[in-house]
Formats: sequence, structure tokens, C-alpha cells
Amino acid sequence: MPLKDLEKRKEYQREYGRKWYRRNREKVIAANKKNKRKRHNAWLAFKASLSCQHCGIQHPALIDFHHRGDSKKEAEVSTFVNQGQYSRAYKEAAKCIPLCPNCHRILHWNERHGTT
Repeated sequence: MPLKDLEKRKEYQREYGRKWYRRNREKVIAANKKNKRKRHNAWLAFKASLSCQHCGIQHPALIDFHHRGDSKKEAEVSTFVNQGQYSRAYKEAAKCIPLCPNCHRILHWNERHGTT
């Protein structure tokens, strides 16, 4: 019989959820780890598909994201990745130019010293 009182229904659902989680805790934790690993591997594959726009080097460990001057930077791409917010990381990466660390440093040096 469904509970018509909204507060009783909410309390029943909370208690049911607690009991279900206690019974299935290991499965939930394993599924979360699996999904986290899957999303991280997809991010690594995305970075592996990029190459430096200046020199063309292509390696996931060597790709930095340089925000273009006209784009509004919400946060660093790495911040979103470290927090597990991959959808936001992809959106932020779309605003950026992929560069290797050397080209990225040279670009910032040139910006600071007024050379092109």
C-alpha cells in the first residue's frame, strides 16, 4: 500500500536506501571505481588524439591547454580533471589551444615581452 503522507514516504525511502546501500556497498564502490577509471581512460585517449599546434608533437603527457585571449576561463582544465568533472574539462579544453610545454612557455614569454 503506497504511503500517502509525503513525510512518511520520504522517511521510508531514506531508510530503504540506507538498507539497500549497506547490503550492496561493495558492489557500489566497485562500480564507482570502474566508472571513474573508464572516464579517466577516455580523457587520456582524448589527450592522446591532440598534438601541439606549433610544433606538432603528439603525446598525452606533453599536452598543455592554453586559453585563448578571447575565451572566458572558468578554471584550469587540470582542476576539472583532478575533481573528476570530465564533462566540464572537455568544455574548457574546447576553449583552449593544445600546446607542448616548451611551446606554451615560449608563447607566454613572447606575450610578456611583447614579441611575436
